[in-house]
Amino acid sequence: MGRLTEDMTRLVGEIHVARDGRGRLMRDLKHATVEMRRAVAHLRRSFAADLAGARAAWVGATAPVSPRAGVPETRAPRGRGVEAERGEVLREAAEQRRRPEAERRARDEAQMARKAARRHRPR
Repeated sequence: MGRLTEDMTRLVGEIHVARDGRGRLMRDLKHATVEMRRAVAHLRRSFAADLAGARAAWVGATAPVSPRAGVPETRAPRGRGVEAERGEVLREAAEQRRRPEAERRARDEAQMARKAARRHRPR
């Protein structure tokens, strides 16, 4: 083989190696991003549960045993104002537990739409 052919063959090999390396890097970054998002979602859920428990304790309800235990159990209300406030706190706690799941679903749907759009793009 001539010198030019050897150089072109070497360059093609280097291009393939670089492309494979870039693909591995992108996969690793995607996996790291997914793991970080899960960790952040877990932290947000635990903070929301702590906040809901604190608010429920403030109005006289007992806190759940775990963040996934559900709505805090309430004691018998003494006055109408306390009952209304307790109901508001419990509704807000339930909304805060549902919000991260809805956000995750919306992100997943948007990501699937982006992937579908990329799939049909000519290279």
